[in-house]
Amino acid sequence: MLHLLKKLLSKKQFYNHEIIIKPHPSTPISEKYILGLNFKFSEKNLDILSSNVDLAIASSLTTASIDINYLGLPILIILNGATLNMTPVIENERSIYIKTFEDLLSAVNYFSYTRVTKSLSDTIFFLDPSLDKWIKFIKNNL
Repeated sequence: MLHLLKKLLSKKQFYNHEIIIKPHPSTPISEKYILGLNFKFSEKNLDILSSNVDLAIASSLTTASIDINYLGLPILIILNGATLNMTPVIENERSIYIKTFEDLLSAVNYFSYTRVTKSLSDTIFFLDPSLDKWIKFIKNNL
């Protein structure tokens, strides 16, 4: 994923863009991989970071994409082809899967950066207050 971001920042139109990296707590990233690039590290919570960014980019191996989607940010999900796509977010008008650098460049250039003001929780989660499926499951399996 970092190699795609480095390549993106090497393009002239992105020289002045800033990328904030929030590494997964169990997977720290050494700063030596981002020397000389306009990357910053942050340990802030996603809800705080989301107010200062236009777009989020995440790997397909993180559930942070749910948080990002819920916060109303557009998200690009990087698929690397070597691992199973584990993202819990389906591809839609707010979430785009990225397979190649060309996909990334196209998405960043043409993506709509409007923030959704209404919570997307209704489209992300299936919340059934009657719990019919759970009750049926429990009755059939206990």
